[in-house]
Amino acid sequence: MIQVALADAGLRPADLHLLAVTIGPGSFTGVRIGLAAARGLSLALGLPVAGLTTTEALLAGVAAAASKGAHQEGRRLMAAIDTHRGDYYAAFGDAPSPFIADATQVASLCAGRSLLVVGDGAASLCAALAAAGIDALPAPPAAPDAEVIARLALLHGVDHWRTANHRDGMPRPLYLRPAEVTLPRTAGPQ
Repeated sequence: MIQVALADAGLRPADLHLLAVTIGPGSFTGVRIGLAAARGLSLALGLPVAGLTTTEALLAGVAAAASKGAHQEGRRLMAAIDTHRGDYYAAFGDAPSPFIADATQVASLCAGRSLLVVGDGAASLCAALAAAGIDALPAPPAAPDAEVIARLALLHGVDHWRTANHRDGMPRPLYLRPAEVTLPRTAGPQ
């Protein structure tokens, strides 16, 4: 996939200067696969890696689109990623640190303001908020956009990320809750 993407863009690996990846919150497997791929490419190509939160990428992707829609003006931007456990990994555009909340908690946090919600949890969260009397609209995209992630990373510049990688190490996963692992059942005596 990486070779195809580079070929489609008319680029070679030597043309790259920075790699950007989301660090979470999100599914444990997805976050780990994305980070592993970025780290592997970084080592092979000698490139720094920018680690951005998934919610930051979602909010940045919807912010430009929201500014074009008059019906969306004045709405508080929110990212919502469905955890499939009855709650969401969430962040507000004006307070971008990710957190975990269910619809009731989000309703109390939005203080009656209208919301524009982005992410794969937008539709279900907006429906739950509507039942609580909160004006909330779902907005695309449901997943972070690679171009948006690249633009966010470049806002700091390549040297910033190179220094951060040297000082702090490669980006690490952002987990908002511990992993829930189920061990395989062993077959008993037969």
